[in-house]
Amino acid sequence: MRTLLVSMLLMVLSTSAWAQQAPTGMNSEGREFWLCFMKNFREAGKNDQAGRQGGLRLQLFVTSSYDAKVRIQIEGIEYDNTITVKANTVVNVQIPAMAQLRSVESPERLAVHITSDVEIGVYGLSSRYQTTDTFLGLPTTVLGTEYRAVGYSKIQVSPEMLSGLSIVATEDDTEVTITPRVTTSMGRPPGVPYNVRLRKGDVYTVSARWEAVGTCDMTGTHVKASKKIAVFSGHACAYIPPKVEACNHLIEQLPPMAAWGKHYYVGMLKERSKYTYRVIAAYDSTKVFEDSRVVATLRAGEHYENLNATRHVQITADRPILVAQFAQGFKNGDSVGDPMMILVSPTQQFMNQYRFATPINGDWHHYINVVSPRATASKIRLNGRPIDSSLFVPLGESRYAIAQVQVPFGSHMIRGDAPFGLYSYGFGFDKAAYDAYGNMAGQSFYEATSFKDEEPPTADGRNVREGYAITFRDDRERDRGLKSVMLISSSGVDVNIPTIDEGVPQATIVIKRSGGAGSSKVVFRAMDAAGNAQEYTVCQLYDNTTNKVMYILSQGNNPECQEGGAWMVGAYTTLGSSAHDLTAALASVPLAQQKFNSAAIGTNYGGGAMVGWRALGGMILTGSIGVSNVGGSVLAADTSMSTVFDTSSARFTQYQQATQADLSLTYLDMALGMEWFPLKYFYVGTGLRMSINLSAASTTQRTILRPSSWTYADGSRSSAIEPAAINELQTSFLSWYGTTGFLYPVSYRISVSAEMQYHKTLGDIATSGPWTLQSLGVGVGFRYRL
Repeated sequence: MRTLLVSMLLMVLSTSAWAQQAPTGMNSEGREFWLCFMKNFREAGKNDQAGRQGGLRLQLFVTSSYDAKVRIQIEGIEYDNTITVKANTVVNVQIPAMAQLRSVESPERLAVHITSDVEIGVYGLSSRYQTTDTFLGLPTTVLGTEYRAVGYSKIQVSPEMLSGLSIVATEDDTEVTITPRVTTSMGRPPGVPYNVRLRKGDVYTVSARWEAVGTCDMTGTHVKASKKIAVFSGHACAYIPPKVEACNHLIEQLPPMAAWGKHYYVGMLKERSKYTYRVIAAYDSTKVFEDSRVVATLRAGEHYENLNATRHVQITADRPILVAQFAQGFKNGDSVGDPMMILVSPTQQFMNQYRFATPINGDWHHYINVVSPRATASKIRLNGRPIDSSLFVPLGESRYAIAQVQVPFGSHMIRGDAPFGLYSYGFGFDKAAYDAYGNMAGQSFYEATSFKDEEPPTADGRNVREGYAITFRDDRERDRGLKSVMLISSSGVDVNIPTIDEGVPQATIVIKRSGGAGSSKVVFRAMDAAGNAQEYTVCQLYDNTTNKVMYILSQGNNPECQEGGAWMVGAYTTLGSSAHDLTAALASVPLAQQKFNSAAIGTNYGGGAMVGWRALGGMILTGSIGVSNVGGSVLAADTSMSTVFDTSSARFTQYQQATQADLSLTYLDMALGMEWFPLKYFYVGTGLRMSINLSAASTTQRTILRPSSWTYADGSRSSAIEPAAINELQTSFLSWYGTTGFLYPVSYRISVSAEMQYHKTLGDIATSGPWTLQSLGVGVGFRYRL
């Protein structure tokens, strides 16, 4: 992992001022740091690639969003170095190997003190041949006074491969109480607290004593101080799981217990078939849930371990916990990488954006795991481009999804509209084989006690094969988990409420239809661990139009839960033939010498939108609004005729002309009606329609009625006249209509329709004489059930 150097970069940049939702002083960027380098495996070993025996490398990576002047001091080795960091760059600082901690249970003056004139981010790296790890440095502004360690089990073959922790005092006269979980290297018994007094800049290390029996694991060791301290924890070189080779150095700077959370999401590691994770409890009687299933009830300092997790996991608890994820050794069957440790961020500490960078270029595959609420995952941008939405997969039944994204070597920026979690990791291959790295890409550090759960549980539902599944959730950032779901009332359905363990993030209840075609109703009352409660109603409605059951979930106790009430919207188009029957004088039509008196046929077409409401008995009440156009040709024969000689027939005959009006009548149609379904998909309907005149135009022409062989000078039997508007039409009129058709559901919500239509006006459409209108046509459309 020596190629990891820049991996710290990943954290350094990620937790800088880019974390907008965490104010200055509440993320991992600051102006003062107290760090240390824990002991990394053995002093001697194989030569590194530069030929140095043991090859210990200690490095710091410093970055800032601003130009920064940074001073680094280590009193115990008289190290004092001032560097300049240009804005948005990373500076790699080599630290003398003598800065590595050497003593146990005895203070050393080997604290790394870093100060800056502006906010900076700091990452540390400790590397020997094939045993490397990195850690994110935390500024003094986010440090606390109470911690619990996370390490790992001993290696049976080597007494020097043990877990430990190191404490750095940031102020003089700091009283520290340590309660080890196992016997320490100096023989202090487990469970018995002891005190040490430290000066500002002292580093005090506690490690486990190697014993043939037991894990020799410092995980859960309690550290409490009178003043702010920095605490580091890890393992000299761990096998993970305990008997799987090969080992790697583990080190992380711990967040204070005040910043622990209760909701965590741990994802699979790309290229790996399984991983290990640990959950450490802050307090007694902590219930731990894995995907809503209780897996452990822990006392303070105890931990739960899943040695071989093979899927994405949601981890929650009813009290604050710390979660660490581990990659496994090379010989776990994957033949990829080696162990590494990631401290997982709780959702309460997620941020809106991160800047991160991958390790130095070489034989590495670099990845990020992005954990986001499903609703906002599509808004996340990596280097200005959206992440492929197909990469996000649901995290169980939770509100979150996770994406595994491969990233190239270099620095990156990732932003989202809502807080999300980010973890960066990589695995070496070829020359970098047996190496791995992993880091939380930053978080905020609000105190857990500042999160007040004041919102009741939410609920969402979905259709399942057995009926309807409703999931009650209490898994938001401030939530404390569900306490109970009670059945207030039910009818016509079977409901079985499973046992709900207090603190569970979500619980799913399946509602099954118990028979009959009527409507039914179920009312639940969901309460969370904070005492917030909310009622929810599920209406089961039988749709005899489609012979299907519909479920409607609503908040509160809905008293109007009955069959019917299913709203739908849709669109339609029509095409048909119109019949005009008129004896009307149309003075606005040029050259018309008498009333138009004819029965004409024309074409009509139109379209519009509809809304429907399914009432009792399968009846649907409908309303529609649309536009239609009615055509047709009507004649007004001239009153004057003359006698002429027709050469084609060699006899005298009558000569008569007429005025022909080719109509184009446009109406706004508004209709109310009903549909009744005597058969499953087939219906008959009736209703009234009001038509409002929008325009009434005609193209008028003179035409020769007789003799049939005569034409005008241009050889045609008709001669066009200027178009005219017909002024004698009613502003509006009523029609009655009848329909017969079928409505076929292509899905539960979408149906298509086709019908035959008949319309007849109720009265005349003109003011100047009788004029009625009938039409026969077809209509097609679709409907969407709300």
